[in-house]
Amino acid sequence: MHEKEVIVDAFPKSRTEMILGYIGAYQGRDLAQLRVVVPDAQQEGEWVRTHKGVAVDVTEFHKIVDALRRLDAVAANRAIGGRIAKSKNMEVRIYLEPFNGEVYCHVRTVFLKEDKRGKGVAVKADLLPSLIQLAEKIQKTIDARLLKGA
Repeated sequence: MHEKEVIVDAFPKSRTEMILGYIGAYQGRDLAQLRVVVPDAQQEGEWVRTHKGVAVDVTEFHKIVDALRRLDAVAANRAIGGRIAKSKNMEVRIYLEPFNGEVYCHVRTVFLKEDKRGKGVAVKADLLPSLIQLAEKIQKTIDARLLKGA
């Protein structure tokens, strides 16, 4: 695939943050990413990517979509929608968890040895449908690019 980066879409997380979905190559691998972006202090109207986010090989991204859909189907404050192995020491977890009286949906890396959370994105549960829509758009873009390259 290794085409230039494609920004798929974004949605507002808060007044000062958005969740951006895009596909691009990094170190020879095609990755689908969900990343938090913030307004650029230097240029009005521009957004800067933060370290908060998660990147998954495009061939594995459908698992994130499936896990998010599973979470949307449960009425719980705490649930795991899925786990995706990134390496023998790390996985991506998609889950719901309460924090300060709100329930958040997380898509984040976890270091297995210490069960320590790494980078990722978290949105309030009421934004889960927006996150699912973004993930589905990313998957459609991946599918179209794979068909184009086949």
